[in-house]
Amino acid sequence: MSVVRDNAVDEREYKMLLHLRSESSVFPSMTHDEYKALARQQYMMLLLDEDRAIRAIPALLDRAGGSEKQAFDVIRRVVEASGTPTLEEERRLKRLSELFNPANATPKRRSTDGFPTEEDEITA
Repeated sequence: MSVVRDNAVDEREYKMLLHLRSESSVFPSMTHDEYKALARQQYMMLLLDEDRAIRAIPALLDRAGGSEKQAFDVIRRVVEASGTPTLEEERRLKRLSELFNPANATPKRRSTDGFPTEEDEITA
């Protein structure tokens, strides 16, 4: 579910992402090269199996420590950096906003995302 146009990142979006990376606490501490490698890996996961990558978001957010709203704000700001989002980008942002809504951050959510829970892994 890439929210960028034509499966490419606009230079304005990239610059905004770099700016936000330096000012936001939602990004893990890593070098620029490590960050680029992580971004490429995540992009490839989206290309290979978008639905599964999206279904993984709730489980990842359950471990986010309450930073879901800040993380979604970063996504929204990056998409809007290149101008007004298209209708498709708006649709995708809406879906992401529902996933990133802190009100939805419950352990129960993890059990419906299609991936094993930590409890499932422990009992296996």
